[in-house]
Amino acid sequence: MKISVDAGCLCQKGYSGNKIFAQNLFKALTLYDKKNLYFLYTYCSLAQKRLGKNVVIKKIFPKTGWSKLSLSLAEFVQKKEIFLALNQAIPFYTAGKIISFSHGLSFYFYPQLYPDSSQKMKSQLSEMTARSRYIVVSSVKVKNELTSIYQKIEEKIKVIPYGVPFDMISNSVIKKKKRYFLCTGVNHPIKNIDFIRKAFRKFTSFNEFKDYKLILATRVSREKLKN
Repeated sequence: MKISVDAGCLCQKGYSGNKIFAQNLFKALTLYDKKNLYFLYTYCSLAQKRLGKNVVIKKIFPKTGWSKLSLSLAEFVQKKEIFLALNQAIPFYTAGKIISFSHGLSFYFYPQLYPDSSQKMKSQLSEMTARSRYIVVSSVKVKNELTSIYQKIEEKIKVIPYGVPFDMISNSVIKKKKRYFLCTGVNHPIKNIDFIRKAFRKFTSFNEFKDYKLILATRVSREKLKN
């Protein structure tokens, strides 16, 4: 079976949750799926040697209007059986059955925290729920949020926890004498870091917990996180 994948997020500079998810999904597919052929569509150059033999990288242009126009043309020229929409955006045309991935709906419920993108993402969400054969989400919480907005799509939604990134898996045991809470992620208002600090101060106000530390890792390399 031939499967198309919107891999445009791999061209983004730095790291993001979507990019880490995509990298690990591709690695898992090459490790465990030897039967199907995957076509990864990007607008930048990627190293083929890092991927499996059943993965074909397709660099397409133009970059402007890439998701809707360039990707649609590529899908029209070479039709596939399935299209994987990793970031809820779907091209105008694809012959394959669409499987979309939704990573959360904070932009829908808190649009004031996404002033530059909430309207665009809401439009993508509406199209995704209408056109997708299946929608993969990481938790029951996201499923419940989706069905609270679109009551008739429950059968489309499949809950599959995304797990631990490959580069963070370790079989060794590291014992730390110091007790601490580690919070990782981008420094975005939706993370509500001020609330985390306030809750931690309340927690450490009790004598039995006063030796705990709070570590907020917002701009730390992945190598440092592993150690």
